[in-house]
Amino acid sequence: MPSPENDARKKELNQLVVHHYPIWLLRFWHGMEPGAWLRILLQNRFRVHPTRFYVAFTVTAAGPLNAFFRLCQDWLYGRRIARTEIGTPPVFIIGHWRSGTTFLHELLAQDERFGYPTTYECFAPRHFLVSQWIMPRLLGFLLPRTRPMDNMDAAFHLPQEDEFALANMGYPTPYLHLVFPNQPPCYMELLDMEEVPPDVLERWKEGLFWFAKALTFSKKRPLILKSPPHTGRVQILSELFPGARFIHMTRHPETMFASTRRLWASLRAAQGLQIPDCEQLDPFIFECFERMYRAFEKQRPSLPPECICDVRYEDLVQDPLGQLQSIYERLHLGDFEQVRRGGAGRGQEGLPAEPSRRSGAGHPRPDSTALGLLL
Repeated sequence: MPSPENDARKKELNQLVVHHYPIWLLRFWHGMEPGAWLRILLQNRFRVHPTRFYVAFTVTAAGPLNAFFRLCQDWLYGRRIARTEIGTPPVFIIGHWRSGTTFLHELLAQDERFGYPTTYECFAPRHFLVSQWIMPRLLGFLLPRTRPMDNMDAAFHLPQEDEFALANMGYPTPYLHLVFPNQPPCYMELLDMEEVPPDVLERWKEGLFWFAKALTFSKKRPLILKSPPHTGRVQILSELFPGARFIHMTRHPETMFASTRRLWASLRAAQGLQIPDCEQLDPFIFECFERMYRAFEKQRPSLPPECICDVRYEDLVQDPLGQLQSIYERLHLGDFEQVRRGGAGRGQEGLPAEPSRRSGAGHPRPDSTALGLLL
């Protein structure tokens, strides 16, 4: 019989989760290889809730197929990926979760002069070069039509966070916490890059650099990468990719915090192997924010001014074309007229609106003042 504690936990989750995730749909972890998956299970002592046994079983069953495809990709493309050079450094979209980074990512992805990681490439980072011609077609019906935390479309071809690729390759990332959400958060030091053990840092750098090379080999274009955890990593990213440029998205803290609670509650419920306990949700969000933005404020002066710009979410929603043009000019991303001409006839100069994320009037960026509001 269900306990009162579980009933209360489910009730709180139901109030936060926008879309409930059927048990038979794909999880991100279905793209993992056996070694990475077994390591996560062992580290968390197989604390899988009985209602998630099916998910754990199917992820385990998918592992050998991922390993087979990985061997095929290594045999066909391994040496060529290793020889690939990243000529033009990536453009990184940074900012707190729910600050509009996904919206901006999808806007910039319309410029065919740039490449970006798709959901499938982050789902299957080790073998997308040999499997993307068939697997998205076979697995497409196992994806939800909308993301669990909002009403935005979900599809294999849409832009995705490279942080999920690191997780599925078994590299260190705080996102591995989503698998066992009731366990203590892991790799939180990678949100501010302070006191990171040398071996963990080297593995993280190795994973991100390899994935960037694989994407560059595949797309033959400069990359636009987006992951909120990169906000507290700007200094090391600029060292790993000399000349990298950064677009920092901001949003009013109060609106952003409420939306972030829904995000993490939805992701934990959808991706986790446990029924999430919401009691530690707010402290987790506060710690992430504090780590990321204390590090960002500390590291930002190390960047050349011409390599970073700030964009308010409220301004982007109000005038996407004008804000994009400003970004292109400030970061020297190329001729914006090509973007304007290429999008003619599709909405506002071809740029998609995002009504589900519209919020109130503009507010200051979440600098140290915003940090004080949240903490």
